[in-house]
Order: sequence, then C-alpha cells, then structure tokens
Amino acid sequence: MAARLLARALTHLRDLLFSQVRGWLVAARAAPARAWAARPSSPRVGAILLSIGLIAAGLAALLAQLSLPARLPAPVDWHAAAVLLARDARPGDVVVLAPAWLERARQVAPHGVPVVAAARLDGELLPGVVRAWLLSAGDAPRAGWEAETELARRATRADAQRLGALEAIRFDLSTPVLPLASLADHPPRPAGTGMRDAGGLPRRCLLLTPVPGTALVLPFPGTRLGRSLTGHAALLPGPGDAPVRLAFQVDGAEVGAVEVRASDGWLPFQLDTRQSAVGAHELTLVVTAAGAAARPVCLEALALP
Repeated sequence: MAARLLARALTHLRDLLFSQVRGWLVAARAAPARAWAARPSSPRVGAILLSIGLIAAGLAALLAQLSLPARLPAPVDWHAAAVLLARDARPGDVVVLAPAWLERARQVAPHGVPVVAAARLDGELLPGVVRAWLLSAGDAPRAGWEAETELARRATRADAQRLGALEAIRFDLSTPVLPLASLADHPPRPAGTGMRDAGGLPRRCLLLTPVPGTALVLPFPGTRLGRSLTGHAALLPGPGDAPVRLAFQVDGAEVGAVEVRASDGWLPFQLDTRQSAVGAHELTLVVTAAGAAARPVCLEALALP
C-alpha cells in the first residue's frame, strides 16, 4: 500500500515538473513576440540612442578633463625646460610648441628667442632660424601636432631630451632661410614696422597704408638682392575690400607685382631677382589701391641669396 502511494506521488510530481517546464518553454517562445509587439516607436528609439550617445560623450569628456591636469607638465618640468633653454639656446634659435596651445612655454623661453605657436609650419619661411626647439607635451591631446612632422622633414639632425611630462627636441635645419635683407628692417616713411596677426600668427610686418587713387612710392636704397624676393602679404582688418597691388622695381625697372585681396589670407609670393644679384640696388615698392577704400597691408619681403 505504501509503495503504491509513493509511486503515485512521484508520478504526480513528474507530471507537475513536466508541466512547469512546458510552461516555461511556451513563455520563452512567446517572449520575443511580446517584446517586439511592445517595442517603442522609431522616433523614440532614435531619441533613446541619441540620449545614450550624449551621456557617453559627456562622461568621456568629463573623464578626459579630470585626467588632463595629471597629463600636463608640472612646474618642475617647466623649470627644467627653462634651465635647458637658458643653457643651450643661442641666436638663430626658435621655440616651436606642440600642441600649439602650450603657451606657458613663453614664460620659460630666454629673452630674444622667439616662440612660434603654429599647428602647421608648411609654408612658413622661418627667416634667420638655424635651429628649432620643439617643446612638446607628449601626454597632451594630439590635435595640432603637424609642426613636428614638418620640422623633422626640414632637419638634418634632432636631439631629444625628456623633461618629465615635457620633451625638448632640437632640430638643426638643413637649409635655413638666411635673407640678405628684410624690407621690414628699414621701413621708409610713411611705412612702419610692427607686430600684427596675419595668417593666424603674430608676425613682424612692414605696415603699408594705401591711399586710394594715389601711388605710395617707398624707396629702399642700397638693398642687396639675390636669387629671389620672397615673402607673404595680407590685408589687415579695416574698412573697404579693394585689392591692393604691390609692384617691386629694381633700379627703375619692375621685376614683378603681387595683387592682394581680402580673401587671399597670408598670400605667398616669389619674384626672380637673379639678374640683380650682384651689389646693392635701388629697390622701390609701389603700392596702389584699386577701390575707394583699402585696408592696411602686412608685408613680409625677404631678399634671399
């Protein structure tokens, strides 16, 4: 009797278990269909995904901001850079920043050594520069590091020193631009020389103020010329948008002209002066404006050997 009751109980338990398992299987098969039927609308899905993306981007930016001070140079690193540059920098050197926003380097650069904060150096003449010190923060965000590649392309040798979070790399330029003369060095009246923002960088310019309807004639007597007269020109902010023509004459004969417009930016030019490469010459710059109002001009003009 007891054995039969036990067998019946076990059979009942087995049936209950099988029934429960079948219920689970049926519910599992039906779950995807129920989830699909209850899915949110497409606009809501897009809004949810956008919210998740914004939250993730915000968290990533916050983490990067919180970790940035630890990745930037410490005061002791800047002190080491100041000692290095004070000991080894010499005339003809320049300090280049990587990334370009590493402006604290201006506080450690020795007096008389210019600092260039440019993301790119292609097209920059760097007149008078024989060696370039690239001061970089290796753990800083990598945007704006093209200057390092350009210096490596121009250099014959590079010596690197690690200064904590800073790295100082000295590049010896293989073909430095050593001009015979710079028109900004001896500005005739009414022109002048000054620092202006042109092409995204502060530059030492020959400053010209065109007079509409009148030719501005500027003589540069005793100018030594070489193979070319090379440089850049840009219109500075001001009223009017008339193009300005810069004509260069050597001993009374025009050797070339450049027309500068507001949309040109930092416009490069190169004029052939090989026929006048011996001795000193009377160089004349004639500035004319085509319209009723013209902007001031920032001119970099170098006589290259």
